[in-house]
Amino acid sequence: MIFGKWQVAEQSAAYLTASATDGAWTCARLRLSVSEQRPRHARNLPEALLHSAWRAAGGSAAAIKGRDGHSYSVIYPGRPADGAGPDFRDAVLLRDDGRRVHGHVEVHVRSSDWHGHGHTDDPAYNGVVLHVVAEDAGAPIATPSGMRIPLLVLDRRSIRKLVSTDGWTGAASRAAPLPTLDMAAAGDEWFMNRAHGYSLQLEDDPEQAMWEGALECLGYPANKKGFRQLAARLPWRTVYEYAGSCNRTNLEDLLAWAAGFRPKPSSVHPALILQGKPPEWRARAGRPANHPRVRIRAAAAWAGRWVRFGSLVEMFAETVRLAEKPGELAEPFIVTASTGRTSPLGLSRAREIVVNHMLPAVYAFATRNGNTRLAGQAREMFRKHPLLSTNGITREASRLLQARGVNGKPRTACEQQGLLHIYRMTVAAQRSDSQLPLL
Repeated sequence: MIFGKWQVAEQSAAYLTASATDGAWTCARLRLSVSEQRPRHARNLPEALLHSAWRAAGGSAAAIKGRDGHSYSVIYPGRPADGAGPDFRDAVLLRDDGRRVHGHVEVHVRSSDWHGHGHTDDPAYNGVVLHVVAEDAGAPIATPSGMRIPLLVLDRRSIRKLVSTDGWTGAASRAAPLPTLDMAAAGDEWFMNRAHGYSLQLEDDPEQAMWEGALECLGYPANKKGFRQLAARLPWRTVYEYAGSCNRTNLEDLLAWAAGFRPKPSSVHPALILQGKPPEWRARAGRPANHPRVRIRAAAAWAGRWVRFGSLVEMFAETVRLAEKPGELAEPFIVTASTGRTSPLGLSRAREIVVNHMLPAVYAFATRNGNTRLAGQAREMFRKHPLLSTNGITREASRLLQARGVNGKPRTACEQQGLLHIYRMTVAAQRSDSQLPLL
């Protein structure tokens, strides 16, 4: 089955693959010449049609030749982005020298749209490894860091043929099904990896490790880095010193100052000096509940509440120790809204913090201190914790598994984290031998 012309902007030649025999996809090259004239087919072409074509591109196992002189096979076209940034995330390409290329793909009607949309100066596009367009305007394309990006040009016939096929899912479903796949086992692997990371952090400053981990969860996914920077700039020991004599409003002012959102408030002691530069914030125009200013109100509420316990490590450990079921673990993180304001942190996000931070951190702390009972409680609570909210990654991961004949519907948070772990390891630049290949 031939999927039409793949026209690639590379001086004088382009390459195309595409054949399927007995359900096994193989590559075959076809030399094509690149038109010297500006193509007309891109006029009034909806960009959504190009998105559909690229989504189906992996099904053709297309080998494409880029500006760097290498040919690439599309192993996985990536998952459609559900927010700002590149159009497809986590794409996987195989270069002709055997190197697997992992990164993002940006799709435009015209190659000049890269500059027109401001991507040249947007750091969010530094991870782009391929630019897919319907019309090559001739201008060189590079990431904000200066890396040249291979350019793939699809003609109208190629687009029609691609969007009329089963696409990547159809091709994947014809591949041999995976023999076994245990999402719970993969979830346990993720949990132990996460706990090991906390174990290393607990060696230096256990209280600060707990503070940084909690704040990092406030910024998930776009502002994780910003909240870690905030936690480092305003360490827990400093927050602890001030929280005892401050009300919630004063704590909000302190954190907003450290975050770079306002000048130093008069309620803060003149001698207090912050560490480092203000955090780097992203996606401020997203959902109001995810805005850093809103999440900072949650951090202020946490500080006022947690300071009464004296130790963050002991507070988290005691919460796990006394809980009879996973639903009781979210209480320390829930922050109700003031009148007329957006809720700083509700039950859904609180449960995510329990799974991603509290339980692996408590397990690491208990293991380091030889408390096998507490470690066992933390791990068991993780295994029994109900499902968290779904997102674009979990939906895409489920789709990939189901395309390979495997049940991709998790029943618990453990299985859900296992599903995400399998997806990340599949598209990661460094693949783990413990994960079954999906791509």
